Amino acid sequence: MNPLDKRVNYIEKIVPNSLTILFSGTDIVRSGDQYFPFEADKNFYYMTAINQSNVAFVLIKKEKEIIEKLFIEKNDEIMVKWEGAKLTKAEASKISWINEVHFFEEFETFIEDYLGINDVKTIYLDFKEKKKPGYTTMAYDFQREFVLKHKDSDIEIKDCTPIFQHIRMVKASDEIEHIKESVEHTRNGIEFMMANCRKDMYEYQLASFFAFALKYNGDKKVAFPTVVAGGKNATVLHYSKRNEILNKKDLVLVDVGCQTNYYCSDITRTFPISGKFSKRQRDVYEEVLLVNNMCIASAIKGTTLTELNNYATDLLIKACYRLKLITKDEDIKKYYWHSVSHFLGLDTHDVGFRDMPLQPGHVITIEPGLYIEEENIGIRIEDDILITDGAPINLSVDIMKEPIDIQNYMKRNKNRLI
Repeated sequence: MNPLDKRVNYIEKIVPNSLTILFSGTDIVRSGDQYFPFEADKNFYYMTAINQSNVAFVLIKKEKEIIEKLFIEKNDEIMVKWEGAKLTKAEASKISWINEVHFFEEFETFIEDYLGINDVKTIYLDFKEKKKPGYTTMAYDFQREFVLKHKDSDIEIKDCTPIFQHIRMVKASDEIEHIKESVEHTRNGIEFMMANCRKDMYEYQLASFFAFALKYNGDKKVAFPTVVAGGKNATVLHYSKRNEILNKKDLVLVDVGCQTNYYCSDITRTFPISGKFSKRQRDVYEEVLLVNNMCIASAIKGTTLTELNNYATDLLIKACYRLKLITKDEDIKKYYWHSVSHFLGLDTHDVGFRDMPLQPGHVITIEPGLYIEEENIGIRIEDDILITDGAPINLSVDIMKEPIDIQNYMKRNKNRLI
């Protein structure tokens, strides 16, 4: 699906006599003259496929006409020599399927002129609902300036974020292919980590094998900061330090993902640092694996994420009784406290509604876990699942998770370091 087709989905959900204004975002200073790597606002990217800072997209919906305009920064000869060229008008038009491309310096004048001679009832802006102290975006800045200039205007300003939460949930075939590619690169990275995992290695050293695999096989970016957590550290859900030594007797949990054209994978695997599970580790692992497989099978059209989590919780309660971890149901909160699923797409935790029935084209994670701090055991097994009209499709089915497969693979690669 090209950006034009995605815009059709959006246009169907907005009112006539409206103006939609989306911004790509600005570069954020890291320090001095250094900037953080830029990523375009995901809703803007969804509508335009443009990944460049300081770009505005304007969509006008009249009663019987749609007008689309893109406003990009003009190339500066000096900055081109330092940082490379920005998109030309022709390049931006080809990527976005928008015929009318102007320079950003014309944006403000165009908006004021258009409002002056047209009957605009509604302006849609993308606010993301993040009302935190000091938080701002180009959309919030536009709103503040608009209110100051048009104090007596009866134009209604609406947040279009909820519209994107709906239309981005169902993935088109090209979006699914991007996710599949991210999953495949993640598989390579996980196998590279398994093959080179060694006792007395630092967690950050193991993480470097995943980063190397992504860079070497296509210069891919991680979808989120890589989690590599050995032993007790795996009982911390978003463990981020990665500065402790991997002990031979422990398991290591890796929660990793990749981006392809912004579309993310999100996979978790847990494996023994020594290459072989202890009996207790395997018992716990197989209980989590059972829940993982049962929840995948239950991720069918019409189910909600809330229902899936309730189902996973019930299964994990039974597992904890079998593992002799609990004596009453409510004790499950000590060993499992997160949700079993979230939506996946342009964001790792993608837009969506937990109580909306799943539809074909939704992509979600299934990620049950048990975290036994007193035993230095933290296990989570996470797969990426495509919802269909029939049985769910596990997009990460080729990423090994059976204990025997993991052990055999690590045994075959016992001499690997790179």
